[in-house]
Amino acid sequence: MLNFEYPALYPRPFDKGATIAVIAPSSPPVCSDLERGMDILKDSGFNILDFTIPLHNNILLPFLNGTHESRLNTIVNAFKNPEIDIIWCARGGYGLLPVISEMPWGVLKDNPKLIIGFSDISLLLNENFCKTGIIGLHGPMLSTLFKTDKQDIEELMRILDGAFFSSIDFRKSQVIKHGHIIAPIIGGNLSTIVSFFAIFSDDLPGDIILFIEDINEPPYRIHRLLTQIRVSGILSKCRGLLLGNFSGCEDEDIRQIVTDVTMGLNIPIVMGLPFGHGKRNTPIPVGMKAELNTKNNKIIFSENIFGLKGVL
Repeated sequence: MLNFEYPALYPRPFDKGATIAVIAPSSPPVCSDLERGMDILKDSGFNILDFTIPLHNNILLPFLNGTHESRLNTIVNAFKNPEIDIIWCARGGYGLLPVISEMPWGVLKDNPKLIIGFSDISLLLNENFCKTGIIGLHGPMLSTLFKTDKQDIEELMRILDGAFFSSIDFRKSQVIKHGHIIAPIIGGNLSTIVSFFAIFSDDLPGDIILFIEDINEPPYRIHRLLTQIRVSGILSKCRGLLLGNFSGCEDEDIRQIVTDVTMGLNIPIVMGLPFGHGKRNTPIPVGMKAELNTKNNKIIFSENIFGLKGVL
């Protein structure tokens, strides 16, 4: 169960020229890609502190950015540093699972800051919300920012400027099952989320809208991962299911897989949404209440990232 009473805890607001800590708590980033992402932020008026370089020292396990201790410390230190306003992850890959159970959640809760990332960072976004209540932002890594669709970059900058989230619109052809629900939105990369559910399922809210995406997973693995979520009982907490980009799978494969695995569940399900490992990666606030309505073909968020409320 949640370790806080809803409503959630929002990142502290910041002014123009905010300071962004760039961290790499999973795999090491490609430096040239990271520099291009940092240039975009600098051109937008942000100050950048690069905390990724000192970690490039794991020779025996090169898929990990540094040691377990150094990856943990870079997260904790970024939260504790009063000069830092935003924590933006450089890359996903793998590396959070070995350290997430050692996270001092009280330190993070006492210093609520916005974390941005996706892929392996889904683990940190979701468990941080469940343990502390802090809303996070599922969105482009800094090393993928230059490849991200212009409209998603513009939406990110609007959100960081305090604007309300734009609705996510979809077509009727993308609806697998119809319905209308309001619930906190949880999710991210499917392979990562399955690991999260296996370890931290007791931390989840009672009702959620689950959003998922993945990359280069064949249809049978997508079916297996979703079946694991269903058999574990997690799908019984889902009041809605949103599917983003599944590169490597045809849309019709995804439709058939989801229809099969969710048979008997009376929840709204929408596929083909613009988030994930493709060019489109629209920002999604992890933990925020969302309204999913297949009648008007919209997903609506009623708050900005700092907790200013509109009408839901």
